[in-house]
Amino acid sequence: MRDLARSMMRCSWALAVFGARQTFGLAGGAGDASPGRSLDAVTFAAEEQLDPMSRGIYRTGDRLQEGLFDLVSDLAAAGAAWSPRRLMDLAAGRAARPDGAPSASPPPAWEE
Repeated sequence: MRDLARSMMRCSWALAVFGARQTFGLAGGAGDASPGRSLDAVTFAAEEQLDPMSRGIYRTGDRLQEGLFDLVSDLAAAGAAWSPRRLMDLAAGRAARPDGAPSASPPPAWEE
């Protein structure tokens, strides 16, 4: 039990230092060409330690996370095209030009 506790503490500390190093690397302070490669190596090493059932659970969760990330990224990209100004223009019956400026719209029916 004592060895397990020591191993868990060592692993936690190693992951904390690794995370700090990766964060520092993203800020341009480390010499790594790609912080993503280092993270992938750690991920694959951890995955190799899983039994087949745990690996299946991990991979299912990984696919769900990837799908959610893609969905959020797509929504964020689409959200840029749907600014509050554009929504207001559409609600008022005015079309907006691609640059976000309102286009000329016909006068309301009561003004004709």
